[in-house]
Amino acid sequence: MAAPDKTQNVKAAVKQAIPVEQKKCFEAALKLLARREHSRHELGRKLARRFPTEVIERVLDRLIGEKLLDDRRFAEVFIRDLLRRTPCGLRLIRRKLAERGVSEDDVEAVLEAVTPDETYQLETAAREKLAQLVSLKRDVAARRLLSHLKRRGFPRGPAQSVALELLEDWPA
Repeated sequence: MAAPDKTQNVKAAVKQAIPVEQKKCFEAALKLLARREHSRHELGRKLARRFPTEVIERVLDRLIGEKLLDDRRFAEVFIRDLLRRTPCGLRLIRRKLAERGVSEDDVEAVLEAVTPDETYQLETAAREKLAQLVSLKRDVAARRLLSHLKRRGFPRGPAQSVALELLEDWPA
């Protein structure tokens, strides 16, 4: 007869502890969100270092319900910050957001709203890289420029066109 009472006491203690853990988790999440926007995936991963999954899921759902956590808002801020720091193509933007757990639907919706001018980004990235390649021969500079533009997420065709145009007057 003592065993069921002990089990009930443990269950009651766990039920009391969960709201305390939830409050701590919620406060930790708010501190992280105060610094910058996060995706649900990012925030969940950071909270997982300190809190159980069950508690994290409840907190994340509450944050979303209270509109304190929003993957689309995160994606919009992320894209604007990324483009402000360095020119890049849509392929790189999509990959970086996918790494942060943002769904394809959210990414596409935000890209439609933000619509970065990929041609401008491509030309800017190419000019910045060419400034570093001035001492190289034309074929070496072209190869390095195209590799750089590919890593920056630009499509091959437009990147080749811009590279050829910019390297037109390059010394052999």
